[in-house]
Amino acid sequence: MPLKTLVDGYTYLVVPEGEQVRMSADDAGGLYHRDTRYLSQLDWTIADRRFRSLQSVLRSPAVMRESLAPVGTEINDISSDTVPKHTPLVVTRETEVIEGHGCTQTLVVSNHRGTARTVELTATVRADFVDLFEVRGFDSGVDRHVDTAIDDDRIRSRYTYEHNDGETTYETQLSFEPSPDELTSSQATVSVTIPPRGKASVSVGVGIG
Repeated sequence: MPLKTLVDGYTYLVVPEGEQVRMSADDAGGLYHRDTRYLSQLDWTIADRRFRSLQSVLRSPAVMRESLAPVGTEINDISSDTVPKHTPLVVTRETEVIEGHGCTQTLVVSNHRGTARTVELTATVRADFVDLFEVRGFDSGVDRHVDTAIDDDRIRSRYTYEHNDGETTYETQLSFEPSPDELTSSQATVSVTIPPRGKASVSVGVGIG
């Protein structure tokens, strides 16, 4: 699958390019800082359906804006200026990479129907803290144990690496706005009500350290 990279200094995000919108470790996707992958999966669904990409634009080397739609909706074409009136739901997603801090992602759901809709957006996430060379196929023989827990409405993953000079701890935190209705160590579900011909947004912040 073709990949696209957003970069700010030593922090970069590798995302799939094309119709299927899914970031996973299977295709080397993820959020990296220097040579470590801090987030290996960030996979969104809406009403239990995956997204397909309609359009993506790089606004800068570190910022990308995409137009998405749930798989199964009947949309032939879409641009940033024109949305067909029959389109039930369209999502605009903006992702920004921030050097040394991680990334942010905001999904704005537009409802083009004349009635309000309540939908659930679910993010499936995972952090593995593998080395870039391992992502490329090198077998390091390291057996990583990642501790993942819920901490104050956040998903926190932590890995401690022991070496000759002591130990180094890597950490990834994911926070959501609005607060999730359901939260586990690998998923966050947020329910939003979109007014007739209106919009609602969901944001996730990915912090690294």
